Amino acid sequence: MTAGWSIDQFIGSMTAASPHTTSAYASDIKQFEHWVSRLKVNSPRLVTRDMVRQYISFLTTSKQAKRSVTRKLAAIRRYFAWHVRNGTLKIDPTTGVRTPSGSGRLPKVLTKEQLTA
Repeated sequence: MTAGWSIDQFIGSMTAASPHTTSAYASDIKQFEHWVSRLKVNSPRLVTRDMVRQYISFLTTSKQAKRSVTRKLAAIRRYFAWHVRNGTLKIDPTTGVRTPSGSGRLPKVLTKEQLTA
């Protein structure tokens, strides 16, 4: 599935990043690739801004923590910026995609016992 995505080359270009960061980014991009493959997208060239927004919306509504969604979007942004810098893409589909606002999680509700204690 990753043939046209050049994920390993992208990760290899992240020479200043920690191993933890590169591992997380590789995982995030592979998850995005898997998600868009359900839309019959088999190349980063076919990804649109709307698809990136839909993915962020999907992550947000599937109860991902805001920090996780923010990191996943950062990984995807950096990945597509790398493609543009290398000339493999002309347009970055992440341009204009905003990070979701809010805490990303609902506050914990106190039980009756906790309220009366």
